[in-house]
Amino acid sequence: MRTQQYPGPSLIKASLASLVILVTLILTACYGTFTATPAVPTGLSATTDQGDKIELNWTAASGAGVYLVYRDNDEEALASTSMTAFIDTDVEAERDYVYRVSALDIYGELESEPSEPATGATYGYTWQPPAALAAGVLDYAVVSGGGSVYAAWTLAGGTVVVKRWDSDQKAWLDFTSPGSWSGSSQIALIYQGRPVMAFSSTNGLQVVAYDSTDKVWETRGAAGFAAAGAVDLMLAADNTYTYLAFDNGGPKLWRYGSVGGWGQLDTGDSSGLPLAVQTPVLKAFTLNSGTPFAVIEYTDAGQKQSSYRFTAPAWQDAGLLAGIDAPSAKVSLLPQGAAIYTALRKADNSIHLGYYDQGLWTELTPTAGFPTAVGAPTPALVYHRQELHLLHADPTGAVIARRYRDSEWLYAGKNSGGINVNATDSIQAVSLNTRLFVLHTTGGTLSVSLYE
Repeated sequence: MRTQQYPGPSLIKASLASLVILVTLILTACYGTFTATPAVPTGLSATTDQGDKIELNWTAASGAGVYLVYRDNDEEALASTSMTAFIDTDVEAERDYVYRVSALDIYGELESEPSEPATGATYGYTWQPPAALAAGVLDYAVVSGGGSVYAAWTLAGGTVVVKRWDSDQKAWLDFTSPGSWSGSSQIALIYQGRPVMAFSSTNGLQVVAYDSTDKVWETRGAAGFAAAGAVDLMLAADNTYTYLAFDNGGPKLWRYGSVGGWGQLDTGDSSGLPLAVQTPVLKAFTLNSGTPFAVIEYTDAGQKQSSYRFTAPAWQDAGLLAGIDAPSAKVSLLPQGAAIYTALRKADNSIHLGYYDQGLWTELTPTAGFPTAVGAPTPALVYHRQELHLLHADPTGAVIARRYRDSEWLYAGKNSGGINVNATDSIQAVSLNTRLFVLHTTGGTLSVSLYE
């Protein structure tokens, strides 16, 4: 009797696999590939904190071979990538862009619906590498006005140097020096229709103003009205008066008018301030709607500080943001309209921000998304292109810019090339047209960076 032979399981499986492949090849040749449409990518995000690029990220979609990136209303994809991230460098300054991402199958035939849109933006400015102005700088000041930027600094041996930025030549030009310093190397500089400078000379503390006709510095009022050793010189001005605040055994406040010359506004004994035994120290000074406004630090069961408005003949306490201990450096004050903005570095190297308006202090420090530790120099505030800008150092010594918009502090770039500011250095900034001039010292070398 003949026995019937049947194929084994392994042979059956191999035959079936071959049949599937054959059928797939036939169908593919006739009708194309068969695959499921990929899922829609989710979680698309786009950055808004850089000047020359926008970074996109999203979550992987099942069935995706590559991803197509679309920008604005363009029907043609901007780019394709196998990654779940893309960097768009073909962007213009100060622009918003809307992005969508779709998934394409492994054969490049079936495309998913586009993702939910995400808006990215560029902040409009880039940093220029720092350029050194001088070495061995003891103190410096910078101001803008009359279509120019003026920078002044002191060197060892009594030298006072002044330079002016020429917008046409895009260069720093030599400017007439007002003389030599003596007793204290500190200087202050403002613009009141012309550059006005305060410094300590052999004749005592004096204030000079530049006469552009005769191209000389003229003494503003009698020279030597205070001791040459006065420190923390601070100038402010309105259309009528020039104000000078300084420390000389306690904060002092003087005012200059074309009629009457210089006169001391306070009584000379820190009237209205904490008691003299609490050693009040002037930390910042400006004008608030024409009224002198200062931040003064004093010792009372530990270091404290408060703000004061001067109403003749005494200082009146205006309070300060709660929870601020005394910083180890000066406080930045920026008047803007009827308000005053302030930035200071606390003892733990965190930044504290706020503003004063109509007798009240309001907190501006973000509760999230802001550095809890920054570099040592006091942060600088400047109003640039109708937005408040903050300049501060990060822990590595690089200078970072942030701008305040819609109740948020937006990252506006970092200048790290050749900058390493530390606790003994400082940052100052002024605005001129579309340029932001950021001056900083690094180990006694004064440099300027353009943010434009």
